[in-house]
Amino acid sequence: MDEKLQGRLNKVGEELKWILEPSKTSRKVRFSAESPCDKILKKWKYRPRETLSNRFLAHARRCPYENVVLTARKDYPGFNLHSYDDLMIRCKKLQDGTREQWLDWDDVWINPISISSKGWDFKTLQDGHLTCRCVTCSNTLCLQLKLGSQLNKRYWEKYVSSEHSMDCPWKKNQFDLKNEYYVQPWNLIRELERISRSKETRSTPIRHEKSSRFPRLTEKDTFELHVQGYEMMGEDLVQCTGCYKRAFAQSILQNEINFHAKWCKYYDCEKLGKMLKGSVVFPVNKNINGRLKLLENYFENM
Repeated sequence: MDEKLQGRLNKVGEELKWILEPSKTSRKVRFSAESPCDKILKKWKYRPRETLSNRFLAHARRCPYENVVLTARKDYPGFNLHSYDDLMIRCKKLQDGTREQWLDWDDVWINPISISSKGWDFKTLQDGHLTCRCVTCSNTLCLQLKLGSQLNKRYWEKYVSSEHSMDCPWKKNQFDLKNEYYVQPWNLIRELERISRSKETRSTPIRHEKSSRFPRLTEKDTFELHVQGYEMMGEDLVQCTGCYKRAFAQSILQNEINFHAKWCKYYDCEKLGKMLKGSVVFPVNKNINGRLKLLENYFENM
């Protein structure tokens, strides 16, 4: 840690001690919300409560303002537009529910991640007829996905958006896939956290039976799988964290085929590795813990 960063941390620590000290009576002046950002947040986050004057409503007198964010969450349950975790939960349900049937997905219009980005959750699948349900308005979306992918653009324009109710916020909103789902320089920290979590969950090596036909995976092999977007599920079974496709680890390491879906953010298997290593030089003698530490230092410098 450089001296400049250490000095900033020390200054923040001193400010926190000063604020938390009970004897300080003028803390409101030093901790006031007078910055332009605070004014904008307060302007849009709170609004006057719409209630009629009534002496029996003591609560209304005590709370003349309401939190717009909490009100919106109550009025529109399930509408977490910027929640990456909610998006991936819906995508996983779609992928798991359609795994055993061949459907006419494409990499632009109709696929699990694009449908999930509009608030649709998996419901049923019968003979190519996919049925989804909106997490907010509970309306139903029905798509026939065995007639060819040439109809997918029409499906998107005519059904995926319009099947929401008129007042449903998903009708005019969509999760920002380009900037928040696909790998970009500004969301690399999420990838680093994923690799770090995968490393922690696999801190105890998987035991291989003597009769196992799968060769033992080295630290280098495991790290390469993580960088390509995979997580370990068994002795030689891995699953992509971007499209939830499953494959054998040895097939991936031998570069037999690209197992990612075409719409997956890891479809270019080398992209993430190049971006992570672009400004970081890994010494030959560093193990996976050392490499992760170097990446952490790299992001701190960013």
